[in-house]
Amino acid sequence: VGADFNEVLMTNLSEYGGANYYFIDMPDKIPQIFAQELDGLLSVVAQNTSLQFSFPSAYLKCTKVYGYPANIENDQVKISFNDVFAEEEKAVLIKFELTRPLDEPLAMNATLQYDDVVEKFERITDQVALQITPTTDERRYKSGMNVTVQEQTVLYTANDLFEQAMRAADQRDFDKAKQIIEQAKAAMDAYFKLMPPNDELKKQYEDIVNYGKQLENMKEMSSVDYMMAQKVSRSASYKARKKK
Repeated sequence: VGADFNEVLMTNLSEYGGANYYFIDMPDKIPQIFAQELDGLLSVVAQNTSLQFSFPSAYLKCTKVYGYPANIENDQVKISFNDVFAEEEKAVLIKFELTRPLDEPLAMNATLQYDDVVEKFERITDQVALQITPTTDERRYKSGMNVTVQEQTVLYTANDLFEQAMRAADQRDFDKAKQIIEQAKAAMDAYFKLMPPNDELKKQYEDIVNYGKQLENMKEMSSVDYMMAQKVSRSASYKARKKK
């Protein structure tokens, strides 16, 4: 509650511990947060939820996982979602780089495991086989595009830049923070020229623009106002990538 805590530490603890982080600017909001969490406990549909993604390491290198902490080992990416609540949406974006020219189809596998605590009350394993096929046919390439994946790519890329800007501000390098925010805005603007933004992207864009405006005055802010501005913005960033 308030400004006297380390929000970076708290968000890291929540993400790696499978918990939720809330920024509470007023004590009056505490009962609402507790009620929300207790309601969530009553609607758990899956526990010990994890996603394992296998890929051909001879061709691909996993460079980043957006959305959730992950363990990357050789040709495996392992992500823990822990508890899943009814009607809850979880999303993760995995970024790969080609390490050599792609001259043949690539086979991948995604395995989702969870404890069903509603119907079967047993460990469930769902597997999906995926394939990436190289092509020089532009029409075939465009037909394989997925709007949801494109939207999430824009969202998580912009969110990552948002976090970088806040870290620069923590170092009192406000000019660098402004440059990063402009980079995030430019990336989102470029996408919006091609595709209409959904509500999720609109909210992320609004948060980034507002933070850019705050950066103009951060040098003159009192220490309390500065800390509150950082905490509000980090809370908005956290909510965006956690679908809160």
